[in-house]
Amino acid sequence: MLKYLLKKKRIPVEKYSGEGTVLISFVTQLDQAISNRSPEELVEMLKAHLATQASIIERNSGIVLLYEGDSVLAFWPKELAQPDTCRCAFESAQAMLQKVHKAFGFQVVLGTGRLAGDYFGPKRQYQVVGPAMNIADKLSKFRYPAHRVVLLTEATKMQLSNSGLSFQVIGKLGGEDILAYTN
Repeated sequence: MLKYLLKKKRIPVEKYSGEGTVLISFVTQLDQAISNRSPEELVEMLKAHLATQASIIERNSGIVLLYEGDSVLAFWPKELAQPDTCRCAFESAQAMLQKVHKAFGFQVVLGTGRLAGDYFGPKRQYQVVGPAMNIADKLSKFRYPAHRVVLLTEATKMQLSNSGLSFQVIGKLGGEDILAYTN
């Protein structure tokens, strides 16, 4: 499927190197969401949740790299998300906040910067690495008490200039502000 998406979107099938934005999304407060549901009901909820996220990402020129449980990893290479990978990823994050099941708490993190991608690892999955991925990974470990939130750094926000959006400073990551957007 990824090879099809990569060919369809006209980027190299084997390697990528350049600027881009990474998105990691995941359900928070899952214990509360599943407390009164059967495992079968939870599976159906997560299937619908992941399908909705994938649709939003692809509609905004992104590529879904990985589903793991309730989490999604996606990226926007500069060649696909013209003119602005960050804006495409942020618009996906906003749409995800609107569409997530009301029972789920939900967090989305964005990292923007240099990326390299290729097929590697024991399963030869397409993976991306680099500063943008490192930022997103570190932000994904930060928990914010809001029910639904997008976390990003000041550097990512700067690429969303003229957005008119309101962000709250909630911490630091390597000396750089961590910002939260809630809708």
